Amino acid sequence: MEGKEKFKKLVAKLYANPELKERFIKNPKEILRDEGITVADNVDLQVVQDSETVKHFVLPYLKPGETLDLEEIEPRISKFF
Repeated sequence: MEGKEKFKKLVAKLYANPELKERFIKNPKEILRDEGITVADNVDLQVVQDSETVKHFVLPYLKPGETLDLEEIEPRISKFF
């Protein structure tokens, strides 16, 4: 199963199972690994949830001095979706 499909399936499971969702919020790496999604040990994950009035905008990481042109933005913002 492709990465995007794994994420979609996981999100559906999280909303269907409030206990799993709480576990995911507290320890996302454990749940991701259980779902076959690998996350490097040196990566810290923070789970946030939008509400009706609060939305989150996540900027992709750029190394110091790195720039992006328009053609490079799409792969950088969609690599986890």
